[in-house]
Amino acid sequence: MRAHDIQFELVHCPLCGSEQARPFLANPDRAHGVPGIFQMVRCSVCTLIYQNPRPTPAALPLIYPAAYDLHQPVALTHATLHEDYHQIVRLLIAQQGHTGSLLDIGCGSGAFLQALRLLAPGWGSAGIEASQQAALLARQQGFAVEHATIEQAQLGEQNWNAVTLWNVLEHLPDPVGVLQRIKRCLHANGYLYLAVPLYGSWDCRIFGRYWFGWELPRHFFIPDRHTLQQLLNAGGFQLVTTAGTTGSVYAWNESLRQFIKQVSSYALQRILTKLTYTRYYQALIKPYIRVASIAKQTTVLLVAARIAAEDPST
Repeated sequence: MRAHDIQFELVHCPLCGSEQARPFLANPDRAHGVPGIFQMVRCSVCTLIYQNPRPTPAALPLIYPAAYDLHQPVALTHATLHEDYHQIVRLLIAQQGHTGSLLDIGCGSGAFLQALRLLAPGWGSAGIEASQQAALLARQQGFAVEHATIEQAQLGEQNWNAVTLWNVLEHLPDPVGVLQRIKRCLHANGYLYLAVPLYGSWDCRIFGRYWFGWELPRHFFIPDRHTLQQLLNAGGFQLVTTAGTTGSVYAWNESLRQFIKQVSSYALQRILTKLTYTRYYQALIKPYIRVASIAKQTTVLLVAARIAAEDPST
């Protein structure tokens, strides 16, 4: 693949629609090596950071390589469940109890659906996945998964108690429109759960342009706390609670490894990278990860929101 194989389009701010923005960041694809330099701008009106120009819908298969992590086979057991899954399911149960119906949008090959089945079997679940390969893998695990984009999917009206988007919203070209669609498919007391990369988090401030959360060109925007609140409100939701991810050491490690790749000596790169896999290193950073999680300053922020109450004055 060559850089000019990817077609781009100029866009307005996906939050407020403004055309006024200033350059913010220019980065390569540090995670998967898609060729090119990709641009982030910051809206001069609402301050959302978003990709502009961004890949067209036709270019999406080119920016999601075949080896993309979330599209790989996965078979989970209680022994192999990542701590993040335990935290997510605890959050779900704390808000809505042990039973309900849940739709996981962008379910990949079904990892979270498997975790939910193991940890909260009283919850019925289904998924939507744009990757045909990943949707097939999830179906092989016994889940009802529709192969479609969120824009194409048959969501229905008031069908679900909960909808989840784990590291999905930032990949979407029209996040406000998607949130509005999700609101319509939820029961009146339904909840939306998100995991999103947080601009301004400690990880982001430490690593700057090498922060794992940018993930250009697949992330179309990156919210901070203020613009995340604006997005939720524009979609018809009100924020209930947030949490830092307890298993966020992965994002820290990937940010550090991206930074290490800039070291001029290849031999030193290899040595430093190997150190990041050692038990000594993992023990060294554990206190930081724990404090960052408590302070809700990890790369990924967990969010629980519910449908906003109608304003009686309108």
